[in-house]
Amino acid sequence: MSQRLPSIRSEPDPDNPGWVTYHSGYPGLFNHDFIGRLTMRAEGPAIARVRMPLQSHHLSVMNTVHGGAMLGFADVSLFVTMFLLTEADLVRSLTVDLQCQFLAGSIPGEPTIDAVVEILRETGRMTFLRGTMVQGDHRIAAYSATVRK
Repeated sequence: MSQRLPSIRSEPDPDNPGWVTYHSGYPGLFNHDFIGRLTMRAEGPAIARVRMPLQSHHLSVMNTVHGGAMLGFADVSLFVTMFLLTEADLVRSLTVDLQCQFLAGSIPGEPTIDAVVEILRETGRMTFLRGTMVQGDHRIAAYSATVRK
């Protein structure tokens, strides 16, 4: 259980060795109800992989991940990465800037989507990040953001 954000449940994922779960404890709010339970792992000192299981409400009428769901996941992946890799107090953190380029549609029928997020720089009040959204080797979006700690 996180000491920094007591509402966040985080523990080793017994079904996926090397991965950690991340689940918001605020029923009725966006992260809990729309994004849902995530898993995460560090892939380097400044890189995290965040995985979101896809649910029907994430999909468009074409059975691909809806752009709005991708943007929501991109935003949440920033904070999950900071939660995993830094000691930042994220209670009052907020997204200052998020730019996204949609590169391709998602693969219909795939059960998950991953965000690979890198912390580029941290200052006293800001964190600069960039990420890619992927399904296997298939890149579907690229994004960069600034988060105020």
